[in-house]
Amino acid sequence: TNGTDTMYCLFIGKAIQTINPPESSVDTAQLADSAVETAKINDSAITTVKIADDAITKAKTSSLMYPAFQAKLSADQTLTNQATTKVQFNTEVFDTDSTYDNSTNYRFTPAVAGKYYISAQADFEGSNITANWIYIYKNGAKLWGSHHDSSNHTYTTQCVSTIVESNTTDYFEIFVYLDTTGTPKIKSDFGGVDVSFFCAYRIGD
Repeated sequence: TNGTDTMYCLFIGKAIQTINPPESSVDTAQLADSAVETAKINDSAITTVKIADDAITKAKTSSLMYPAFQAKLSADQTLTNQATTKVQFNTEVFDTDSTYDNSTNYRFTPAVAGKYYISAQADFEGSNITANWIYIYKNGAKLWGSHHDSSNHTYTTQCVSTIVESNTTDYFEIFVYLDTTGTPKIKSDFGGVDVSFFCAYRIGD
């Protein structure tokens, strides 16, 4: 060789072990957007203390409270005195998953298993009202109810609410009972304000 020759040195070898990066040596900036998948995260890896206060937004949790609906009466409903009658809440205020039937059976069929908050109110009209009931029915049978004895009332309001457990096929309806000497009715509104309603929403598993 002389002073103008170019020489190369090649090293041929193989890796005999791998070394895990030291703790804290890899930060989020060094991870590709698609590098971490849900399937690669252990169930116990995410704990409450590791979630920032502002990390969970309303948009990411709102579906937890669906299905949900609210319905009301479009007009007064005439009842049969001293008889248990289904309330025909025929106007939907909203129905997130089309789980309320407002035209045929007037029932809520959640279709998603879980626990639900259910509430209803009926505003009664009659003459000399002496007793009234409002019931939540599940699958055609009384589940919860609220009762009031009165004397010589023309108007009275009764409401009921509870938390129930539902499977995918259970259904819920509202029934009432009124004892009066006049024509028994449920009022749809009073002074332009809606006074009778049926509503429910899912609260969790």
